[in-house]
Amino acid sequence: MSALEPVRPDTTRLDDVHFDASPLTEVVLSVQFAPLAGLTTGHFGWYWKSTLTPEWTRSATTTSLPDQFEEFEEAGLWRASGIPFSFVPPDDPGRFQVYSSDDERAIQIQRTRFFYNWRRRALPYPRHVEVRRDFLAHLAEFQRFLSLAGLGALALNQWEISYVNHVPKGGLWSTPSDWSSILPALLGSHGVGDELRLESAVGEWHFVIAPEVGRVHVALQHARVASQDGKEVLQLQLTARGPLREQSGADLERGIQVGHEACLRTFIRITSPSAQSAWKRRQA
Repeated sequence: MSALEPVRPDTTRLDDVHFDASPLTEVVLSVQFAPLAGLTTGHFGWYWKSTLTPEWTRSATTTSLPDQFEEFEEAGLWRASGIPFSFVPPDDPGRFQVYSSDDERAIQIQRTRFFYNWRRRALPYPRHVEVRRDFLAHLAEFQRFLSLAGLGALALNQWEISYVNHVPKGGLWSTPSDWSSILPALLGSHGVGDELRLESAVGEWHFVIAPEVGRVHVALQHARVASQDGKEVLQLQLTARGPLREQSGADLERGIQVGHEACLRTFIRITSPSAQSAWKRRQA
């Protein structure tokens, strides 16, 4: 599978695929929309206390994330790595984050995006249909709040779903030279001579979801987890996103489902059978 090769349907019954020992650590569903010019930090607190239930106990504010737009003209095919430059207006209220009491879920809001996060803590990953249902329910509540606050309706323009996986050192790999046995479709053979030893790596791959309904972006990084005493991991993130050509909730739900299936299919294709066996793949 090469960069920008279309991700096409196959005969795998994705709804039946499950990993009992999945390396998944976080899932993020989000929708992007035209800027809510009137949104302020005051609205953040109003939304939190008037709309969310008492189980949402903790909040924080951080910087806004830049907008992303998937384009399919020739100019949109090649993109620079890293975080794109984005001008932030001086009155931008930032990104509001509110967390559930068990710290497994988060809602994030900025002037152009709404996010719903699931993070692995004590419980295993719920099925995708449950996470998507919760995302859409919270988004609908946010839309009702906007109407109440006189901020108008959302003009949706893009869906997005991300999966973050951590493969810890000491299980499937001991040194970076073992990574090709986990991700053979991406890394293959990296031998460059006996006198050189692979120490670390970072990489990006981008795949079109045929027929140009979106893309899957794969990012690989050798990292340490600060919250786990600097544990060394191989981090594999898959993000699917695509444009919304209609303003209906049904179109958004279809986009999220397309992204979920594309990410799962890509994950299955790029990871080895031995790794999937270690993660206890089964047909539900």
